[in-house]
Amino acid sequence: MSRPSPTMLSLSFVLALGLAGCGHDDQRSDRAVTPQCSNALDFDECMNEGGYWTHPSRVTDPDLTICLCPATDSGKACTRSSECEGDCIAASASSSTCEAQTTGTCSDLRTPMGCNCVLNRASDSSGAGMLCVE
Repeated sequence: MSRPSPTMLSLSFVLALGLAGCGHDDQRSDRAVTPQCSNALDFDECMNEGGYWTHPSRVTDPDLTICLCPATDSGKACTRSSECEGDCIAASASSSTCEAQTTGTCSDLRTPMGCNCVLNRASDSSGAGMLCVE
């Protein structure tokens, strides 16, 4: 019987370490999202409320995972964020053109991640601005 090569042993060790750390990372619930879904939920609550358990890509802490909640009105046309479960986001807007945007679509998530041109986020706001959430 032949012995495994050092490369194969190293690869097996790396795979074993990777699988050991999988835990609850990047799991989607098979349930419909509920109004109770929020970023503050733990893993079990997130799955019960229809969320998506993930490690935010911009965060460097490998232990940080959060519950992201899908918005049921994703893709709906909007002119202000109060018309959406999440935010009203202008497509293809850069930071230099964001303030001039007047229409957008409702975000995929109740709390969109990354940098987005958000329309009229505050109830007393009449403009658009870049918002970055990590």
